[in-house]
Amino acid sequence: MSEAKPYIAVPVADDGESLWDDHFGEAPRYHLYDHDGQLVEQRDNPYWQDDHDFHTGPQKMVDLLPECGVFIARAMGNGQKILPTRYGVQPVITTETTMRGAIERYLADLEASRDNQ
Repeated sequence: MSEAKPYIAVPVADDGESLWDDHFGEAPRYHLYDHDGQLVEQRDNPYWQDDHDFHTGPQKMVDLLPECGVFIARAMGNGQKILPTRYGVQPVITTETTMRGAIERYLADLEASRDNQ
């Protein structure tokens, strides 16, 4: 976790509890969590109906979510490949279907990886 990017962004479906089931950049809104799993903000995505491509989609998402060092989603486009090196953002693909499940799984996996070091 970067001190400059302390939050985790998760795309939320219209019901407010389920994880958006399409590409990260196409979600209408995001929930931002801290590394204790607490919801700190909800942010609308003004680009959610735009056409996305490999070159502009990641930049728009990083600009929209500058304080987020982790993007969790069920799907991401090819732009996820440049997130770590170009923007310092860790893309995480999950099979979880709920917001809470996605955050809890990510934090548990993070803790397990720290324990194994």
